[in-house]
Amino acid sequence: MRTRAASSQSFEELLSAFVEELQARWYSKTLVKHARAMLGRFFAERREHCQREDRRAALRSLLFVAVGLALSLGANYAVGRFESLPLFADFMLIPSWFFVWSGFESYVDSRGEFGRKKKYYGALSLARIAFRDLEGYEGGLSEAGAPKR
Repeated sequence: MRTRAASSQSFEELLSAFVEELQARWYSKTLVKHARAMLGRFFAERREHCQREDRRAALRSLLFVAVGLALSLGANYAVGRFESLPLFADFMLIPSWFFVWSGFESYVDSRGEFGRKKKYYGALSLARIAFRDLEGYEGGLSEAGAPKR
C-alpha cells in the first residue's frame, strides 16, 4: 500500500510540474508575442513621429523663407510708394536675408537628420524580432554581453 501511495503522490507531483511547465511555456510564448508586437508598434510610431517632425521642420523653413521674401518685397514696395524712405529698403535687407538664409539652413539641416532617423526606424519596424534565452544558451556570453559564437 505504501508503494501505491508513494507512486500516486509522485504522479500528482509530476502532473503538477507538467502543468506548471505548460503554463510557463504558454506565458513565455504569449509574452514574447506581445513584446514583438509592442516593439514593432514602437518603431513604427517613432518613424511616423520623425515624418511629422520632418514635415513640421519643412513648413517652418518655408515660413522663414516666406517671411524674408515678404520683408524684402514689402520694403521695396514701401520705398516705391513713399519716395521719402530710400534707406528703408537697405535697412530691411538685413532681416529679410536673415530669414531667407535661416529658412534654407534649417531645411537642409533637418532633411539629413530626419531622413536618417526615418530610414533607421523604418528598417527596425519591418525587422523580424527574435528573442533568445541567454541564460540557457550553451555558448555563454562574451564579456560585452553578446552571445559567443
